[in-house]
Amino acid sequence: MNELPSFSDFFASWELFSGAVWSSVLVGMTLGLLGVYIVLGRMVFLTAALSQVAGLGVAFSYFLIATGGGFFAWLSPELGGIAFVFMCLLLAFRLNEQDRVDRDAMLGMLFVAGSAGTLIIGGMIPQEMTDIQSLLFGSAVAVLPEDLLAILVVVTGVLILQFFCWRGFVEIIYDPVTALVQRLPTRRLRWGLLGSLAMMIAMSTHTLGALPTFSFTILPAMFAVKWASNVFRAMLLAALVGAVMGFGGYFLAFRYSFPVGASQTALGLLLVWFGSFLRFGLMKLFPPAASETQQAADSAGQGHHHHHHPHGSTDDSRSETS
Repeated sequence: MNELPSFSDFFASWELFSGAVWSSVLVGMTLGLLGVYIVLGRMVFLTAALSQVAGLGVAFSYFLIATGGGFFAWLSPELGGIAFVFMCLLLAFRLNEQDRVDRDAMLGMLFVAGSAGTLIIGGMIPQEMTDIQSLLFGSAVAVLPEDLLAILVVVTGVLILQFFCWRGFVEIIYDPVTALVQRLPTRRLRWGLLGSLAMMIAMSTHTLGALPTFSFTILPAMFAVKWASNVFRAMLLAALVGAVMGFGGYFLAFRYSFPVGASQTALGLLLVWFGSFLRFGLMKLFPPAASETQQAADSAGQGHHHHHHPHGSTDDSRSETS
């Protein structure tokens, strides 16, 4: 029976896949942070649609490069993914906020179109140019240095934007009316947030695959909002969990010969389930005092009559969005 690779074996082979590991860590950290807006803003379906549409854009770029006779040699897969994602956003958000049913239906059609289109176009692309299964499910084990550099540039820009604008982003997600009253540049903030998400999803889908991209966006945030006491701490915790998913999932794939994207997703699911069970057990063993429960109820009740600042408890924030 062959002995499973150890951590020392993993780092002994570090030069072979260090780019993929660093890409996973950077993408997991950044998408985990952005995912807090997605989970608490109830936009999970948007992320699912964007990841599939990004895959379609990347596949379509490869198709144009392969069949364009050199005319599209300048086109990069990342550019195709970003263009398709922004078209998806324009289609989805041309509807008013009140048309939530129509918007969800639009996102559902975009999700299906992205998945089917990627598979159809993938059958027309030379096999040596791209692996559609890797694009969809994240089976790639290596990342080119130029792809890692592109991810590093985009991640740096997104994190700088978050540092300066995160309070405004939180306002437009939870209380757009108050944001308008405060004369915040809501349109620019909204597209700044959605643009950051679009760039990260397109880059991640091309480099790592659609499945890990979607997982990085929702699973760390689902874990974080259960444990963090406010939105800022939830962002920090989600970034940490996303980085752990990226590194730990890759090590599991190396050790057990699993697909990388599936390993990262499975690790994220385990963390979410473990966190939920642990929180449930702690609540049973150490129930909150009656005075604390009443105080929380009074605070939630006041939030329906007066503006409760969304930088507070994540639980309060979810109650206000209901």
